[in-house]
Amino acid sequence: MKIFQRLAGLTVAAGIVLAPGLAVGLSSGANPGLAGNTNQSDGTPRTCATSGCHDSFDLNSGTGSVTVSAPDNAVAGAGPVTISVTVDNTTPLSPSASAKRQGFEATVRDPQTGDLWGALQITDQVGTKYTNGSDAYVTHTSAGSAQTTWTFDWTPGAERSGIARVYVAANAADGVGSNGDYIYSTTADIAISSTAQESRPELAFSVSAPYPNPVRRGAVSVLDLTLREPGDVSVRVVDGLGRTVRRVARAGRSVGSTPVTVPTDGLAPGTYFVVVEGPGGRQTVPLAVAR
Repeated sequence: MKIFQRLAGLTVAAGIVLAPGLAVGLSSGANPGLAGNTNQSDGTPRTCATSGCHDSFDLNSGTGSVTVSAPDNAVAGAGPVTISVTVDNTTPLSPSASAKRQGFEATVRDPQTGDLWGALQITDQVGTKYTNGSDAYVTHTSAGSAQTTWTFDWTPGAERSGIARVYVAANAADGVGSNGDYIYSTTADIAISSTAQESRPELAFSVSAPYPNPVRRGAVSVLDLTLREPGDVSVRVVDGLGRTVRRVARAGRSVGSTPVTVPTDGLAPGTYFVVVEGPGGRQTVPLAVAR
């Protein structure tokens, strides 16, 4: 399980905007389409803080934060995983307000193409809903604006593997109107491994998802290799264009499980794939290298 937090003053990769009136907890929640997967003309993420909704302050300029908790890994075609969002609202309460309010919006996308990935499921019918009927986004309800933590499920689908990115942003409001509110944003990456090759009867080995994943640049990630029959095995790392950037191992191996260490020194931050070729075929698992 990973927890991503974005605090004031840090650079933001993407954000999600909340609708005007969120400070008073309108049931309409957040507007769709401003999830940070597109940019403004100046290259900054298109969010509420940059598009005129709650633009009293720059994105992530307050002392609060938004945190998203998501699993490190998931399997294509498997069941749902749970994602949670928490807002630390340090915005001063307006003198005319009885209580602070918070809101959020989240979506899961392919960070390379911006395409929607998988399906979001509402698990808290009181505090969360789809945004204006669009199941591409999850947001708060009017009742949910009194919460500081929300949870929902996401199913990756069976169509692809790679890195799925959770985009989240939140409004830490002062309880009155749209002025005086702070917008915070963060992202979390989930590595999706494919089961297609594992299900092939001729494949005589299996490979676990690398751990840790993402891995910090210069550190090592480890995966477990299990052979059901002896044979030659090669392990290499390829980039998003399919180019081999590192050869990790090539040797004959016996039946059983062994760890394979994948060093990341010299690799630029980004998404890579560990390609394992062994008895019966090939298996590929994604690996994200972080700064």
